[in-house]
Amino acid sequence: MRKSLVTIPVVLSVGILGLQQGCGSSSSSLTDLSTMIPSLAISSPTARTTSSSSIVFSAQEGGELGQSAAADGTTELKSMKDAKTDITTILAKTTAADCFLGLGFPTFSKQVSCYGPVIAYLNHPGGAGSGNCTETLSGSPKCLPSGDVGIYSATEGTAGEACASAEMNALVGDVAATVNGALKLMAALVCVAEVKGKSLPGKGETLDLASEVTSALSGSAITTASLTRESSDYTGTSNPIYKMTMEGKIGGNDMSITLRHAPSSSGTDFKGRLNGYHKVTSNSVKGFSVVYEQSGTTVTYLAKSAKTASSSGTTGLFDTDGNYKYTTFTSGSGGDNADARYVLASVSSTTGLGTIKFAWQAGGPDVKARVFQATTSAGTPDTGYAYFGFGPNFTNATVGTISGMCCNWAGPGGTCIGNASTYDLSSKAQNQTMTRNSSGILVPSASKISFAPTNSCDSSGTLKFGTAAEWTAGTAKDHAVSPVTNDLQALTAVGTIPTITEPTF
Repeated sequence: MRKSLVTIPVVLSVGILGLQQGCGSSSSSLTDLSTMIPSLAISSPTARTTSSSSIVFSAQEGGELGQSAAADGTTELKSMKDAKTDITTILAKTTAADCFLGLGFPTFSKQVSCYGPVIAYLNHPGGAGSGNCTETLSGSPKCLPSGDVGIYSATEGTAGEACASAEMNALVGDVAATVNGALKLMAALVCVAEVKGKSLPGKGETLDLASEVTSALSGSAITTASLTRESSDYTGTSNPIYKMTMEGKIGGNDMSITLRHAPSSSGTDFKGRLNGYHKVTSNSVKGFSVVYEQSGTTVTYLAKSAKTASSSGTTGLFDTDGNYKYTTFTSGSGGDNADARYVLASVSSTTGLGTIKFAWQAGGPDVKARVFQATTSAGTPDTGYAYFGFGPNFTNATVGTISGMCCNWAGPGGTCIGNASTYDLSSKAQNQTMTRNSSGILVPSASKISFAPTNSCDSSGTLKFGTAAEWTAGTAKDHAVSPVTNDLQALTAVGTIPTITEPTF
């Protein structure tokens, strides 16, 4: 269901901050302490390159940091550059209270109209159907749930953004909000240490900052806030490992964050992992992890998150290395086990462009995941291409791959929704090629997206379907008059999505 797709918090390409500066103090410990924070921020390689908005700090509203209003008034995913600026701004604070001003776990929720609108239909070849429409439409059609028909229109909004770009950014925004929010809290922890004149901990030593953070973070009840240098260096190197932990309540909600970060002597390469959870509602928690590394100017990261019933607690959310597991999510059902997201990306630390693979699964019982894949490249102008289709669910090691298209996901007689290995069209998907325009957005140069919501993806019978607006305007697609043959693209026909090796730490 589309509703659950956008109800949880954040950007999707990852960026590198290069934080060789601290927050406010001019002491000799400044550079040393800053090495405990990775120069990392999550955005999307399809995000806008420009932003008309300023950073939003809103402590009273639970920390809406991470959302920004674009020129057209809609909420947009921040670019890598803007997300990095948020963190450097925190590190420049000069008082402990300002270090945490407005921070928390922000929410990012955006629905684009070009992707997955509710579709009304009549005379479906699979049967009468059972999904009642929420609007009264002529002919009393049934309706497919939101999210089921993939890319329905080539562009989004008056700016003409490619739908693949707009929807990718909306989806990544949730993950980015959570991960970037946690990174900002870790940056604020370092900021407090700097403001208080603390020095870099030695091997095996820990700085306890719980009391300082509690007094600085209004409305919180922090039980643990610590900065540690582990007693062992990173395996096979002389690079230190720093660990930062914050636990307690923010805004009355339970939360826990742990960051383990290993910078290298080069000052540019690094590896690490961030994980944690926070209370979403009285009935659910959101767990997340991101493993990342930078080598040269290439940043690779793997982010995972899902919402699980609070009755499950936090037991079993992470493996022994601290990586988020989908076991709790996939073993449960209902609205409190929802919205699992998988993001694997490899991008340039300087441009934010690169490759991303995004998978989303609404609930634990789903046999398939919905998958976006995109690659963007620098040029005059920047270009890219994207695919949308369906693939293995989150119990499968190959999650994030596209195996084919489900044109009739939840319609009458649909076979895709109940069989993990069956696709309406194998090795085909929706596809868009994109070009960056002068406004900094990716617009479509070609689109292969059309199909009928049937098992064959075609229709030559009496099927009629369309959005409520099309139905009311009399422009719904009537295939008794005009048969439809799908215009989907063979995978790799436009370009092969590069392979990304998952980072480990």
